[in-house]
Amino acid sequence: MSCNHQYIYSALFLSLFICFLSCQKESEDSLTHYTSDEFQQLSKKLDLPSQPYDYSLGIPDHLFRGSTGRVNMGSDDKATLGRVLFYDTRLSATNEVSCASCHKQEFAFADNEELSPGVKELKTTRNSLSLASSPSLVASYGGSVSSSAFGWDHSHEDSKRQSLAALLNRNEMGNEDLNGLMKKLRQDPVIQILTEKAFNNPYLTNEQLLVSLDAFMNSIGAFNTRFDEAIKENELFSGSGYMDSFTEQENNGKNLYMTNCASCHGVKFDIQQKLIANNGLSVEYADKGVGDLKGEKFNGHFKVPFLRNIALTGPYMHDGRFKTLSEVIDHYSENIQAHPNLSFELIGKSGKPKRMNFSADQKESLVAFLETLTDETILSEVKFSDPFLE
Repeated sequence: MSCNHQYIYSALFLSLFICFLSCQKESEDSLTHYTSDEFQQLSKKLDLPSQPYDYSLGIPDHLFRGSTGRVNMGSDDKATLGRVLFYDTRLSATNEVSCASCHKQEFAFADNEELSPGVKELKTTRNSLSLASSPSLVASYGGSVSSSAFGWDHSHEDSKRQSLAALLNRNEMGNEDLNGLMKKLRQDPVIQILTEKAFNNPYLTNEQLLVSLDAFMNSIGAFNTRFDEAIKENELFSGSGYMDSFTEQENNGKNLYMTNCASCHGVKFDIQQKLIANNGLSVEYADKGVGDLKGEKFNGHFKVPFLRNIALTGPYMHDGRFKTLSEVIDHYSENIQAHPNLSFELIGKSGKPKRMNFSADQKESLVAFLETLTDETILSEVKFSDPFLE
């Protein structure tokens, strides 16, 4: 081979190698979600990954009438911004409480207090509902969720309005309007960067604030449970039958639940069979619930809550009056009150409140079954955790 040919081949090889390195660098750059300056700015306040977490939700095959797969209720960037906002105390008028103050990750995004702390040492007027398995998700899968399905009294049409109500509630976040809140957030370069990624514009709007919170909260599902594992191979599961992976006690509890509770709370814990109910907590209700909105015949009607993670979300009922599941079961067993609006499912043939009169063993079996609805993964999953460094 002549020196000229050798030189040409060497030069060609060098050019190809440089081209390869350049393409590799370009490929790596294209995978970098934030610029180095942006990530440096974010890292001063937040513990975020260089690539956003995947906030799509995996829906088991046996739920939501077969409409399953991975679903993203917003986008990963919107959910990332929503996560930051969810834990940001600046969302309250006094900078002292956040959404997470009432919806704690370690309690399946409910609260372990009867009433949660708000601004200025005030308390919420009702017990905080768990955020896992939001009605937004159920509605998106053709469930029976009607409009005005959010909150204990179903006073909000969707979860964005629910969030707005919390922001403007004098006992909760204490904002008179969103003007002061948005002024604080828009001046923050971290919020500007995350808003740019989510909406292609660094200027956060009121609607985008609510959309981002919605995207984060609706990414929290509670489907990784022993109950779901037990019915994965039985798509036609109707509540009956023996679950091989359950203990005898859990199977007994399942049968009791399906006979006495499923008519309101559902069989697979995806679609609620009843949206609101008067469950006979009292003969007189200080808090009228849906009745304050729809009139006297709805007095004492409240949301029928989702039961996924129910073992983690006490205290229970709209006012948090029951500390344990055992107390809840005691109520349904022998303490249902004869309210004039008592839901028909709880009225016996005599016209009086049902007395299920569970034995001690049956009560323990019901608790054991309800504990199979626990999804412990969301309690520690980093993408749902507080991202603030301080």
